Amino acid sequence: ERSQFLRAISHDLATPLTSLKLALQQIRGEENQELIYKSQKALEAITSMIKEIKDYEAVKSGKKILIQQPLTWGQVFEELDFTCNDLAKEKNIIINYPTNLNCELFHCDQTILVYKILCNLLSNAIKFSYNHTEIYIRLKRSNNFYFLTFEDNGIGIPEEILKHIFSFYKKTNRLGTEGEKGTGFGLPIVKSYLELLGGSISIETREEAHFPKDHGSMITISVPKN
Repeated sequence: ERSQFLRAISHDLATPLTSLKLALQQIRGEENQELIYKSQKALEAITSMIKEIKDYEAVKSGKKILIQQPLTWGQVFEELDFTCNDLAKEKNIIINYPTNLNCELFHCDQTILVYKILCNLLSNAIKFSYNHTEIYIRLKRSNNFYFLTFEDNGIGIPEEILKHIFSFYKKTNRLGTEGEKGTGFGLPIVKSYLELLGGSISIETREEAHFPKDHGSMITISVPKN
């Protein structure tokens, strides 16, 4: 049912998006520049969301094969930092990466792990954190899993949103601390990919409205040792 829903969304939006792109290309005039800019940003966000849905469906249906390649956590965090560093710099946020790294290898699809899961989690933490704060990423190991925790001192998640945070069907998008917009599809996509890998995700959060001196979120994921 969820797969049919996602396919329907991406299919139904494709044609109007193409029409909107063509229309924006034909608009001219200084007075229209702000409107064009805002429309283009909205268009980029929707196009990105559709790509995420199509990528996920391709993996789930078997059209796109998971590439289990040897990785170290040092490589993973280096790639994550390279991808998300500019976002953090814009808000003067310090990302504290794990230091308990070694050269042990594990096997996972790097594109899914770094770009579909970890980048989503880190960019989310940045989005809902204030300027000049810090985000902590911690790594723990068990016999069968790696556990990664993303902890921030941001605004937290309201209870009514937390109830549906992993749902594709409910509206959970909201503005970041600097007015950043999102689709609300980030965490549902993360959870779906983790389930494909055999992992899981959990959230602990303290909303600023209820915990004015000790607010923020802690998201923990498990990644199987393969």
